Amino acid sequence: GAFIYAYDCNVPIVPFVITYRRPSWLRRLFRSKPPLTLHILEPVYPQASAPRREEADRLLRLCYERMSACCSREDSR
Repeated sequence: GAFIYAYDCNVPIVPFVITYRRPSWLRRLFRSKPPLTLHILEPVYPQASAPRREEADRLLRLCYERMSACCSREDSR
């Protein structure tokens, strides 16, 4: 749905990923919940010249790849 709307309105999709961070020893003493990090990725622009369904699929695939890459980088830390 969001990818079709982005194509119809010719607006970018801004993917984001929320990950957990390992709390420091001091923070673990006072808080039970781990801290979160919000990663806002580069916008993905639709191509108006492409067919609607194919472009929505491309946007979905590209956003998924970028979000997966961000999660992989975060896991390696």
